[in-house]
Amino acid sequence: LKVTLCTSVALRADSGYQGLDKWHPNSKTPHKKSKHHPLTPEQKQQNAALAKERVPCENRFAVLKRFKILVGPYRNRAKRFALRFNLLA
Repeated sequence: LKVTLCTSVALRADSGYQGLDKWHPNSKTPHKKSKHHPLTPEQKQQNAALAKERVPCENRFAVLKRFKILVGPYRNRAKRFALRFNLLA
């Protein structure tokens, strides 16, 4: 299953999606620090702003996981998956 997104859609992702900007130019991921390259105060501020934008989305994922629709395999009819997912979301 390959998902394509319109480039006008803004993606806000966590640090697990480093390199996403190679495939989607309108994406934003937090800056990562390394042992020899600590983050500047400006980068820390940008990371905090990005995290603040992502909080509502992460909270919604938590609700979906609580109902176990995203955690394990979906065992019901495939036709009803979108309906149930949208009801929970």
